[in-house]
Amino acid sequence: GRHFIIPALLFIILPYALSYSAFLTLVLLIRKRLRSFGTALSKKTLLMQRAFYQMQMLQGFLPLAIMFVPFCIFV
Repeated sequence: GRHFIIPALLFIILPYALSYSAFLTLVLLIRKRLRSFGTALSKKTLLMQRAFYQMQMLQGFLPLAIMFVPFCIFV
């Protein structure tokens, strides 16, 4: 049966939702803080920050996407 749905919701989805909420909040705070510097940063620094931000988002959401597919298939 499907008796594992409630434990999956409690022990998989809830922690994922909480951790990704915290991750997204911190990413947005970092982005806001970096934008507060405005033009005080050099063009190269801004490009490196943009690349870092993109990698940070990819690194954060790729595991979620990989785990989401099997979970959808089996639930």
